[in-house]
Amino acid sequence: SSNVIEKCLKLGGPELEKERELLVRQVMVSPLLPRMLQDAFGNYVVQSSLTVAKGALHAELVEHIKPHLAAIKSSPYGKRILARSHLFQPRQQKSDA
Repeated sequence: SSNVIEKCLKLGGPELEKERELLVRQVMVSPLLPRMLQDAFGNYVVQSSLTVAKGALHAELVEHIKPHLAAIKSSPYGKRILARSHLFQPRQQKSDA
């Protein structure tokens, strides 16, 4: 269940870092990643993965998400993932100075 995976990713101290990394890697390489990105519950797993992944692991996860950008930009769940992954930055308004 997605809430169990979310808790596994978020809870525990530094002693569980290797286990968290394994979970993030499982999400990253899952053939179900495209479905998770757009699913009402699965997107929370991806969001949690993006939150706990640091450095190269985070960058690698973002690279696995990139091929699905077009599909998730129109999804209400996908927009949350875009915000956490920093793949989508709202356009800044130009100031007339």
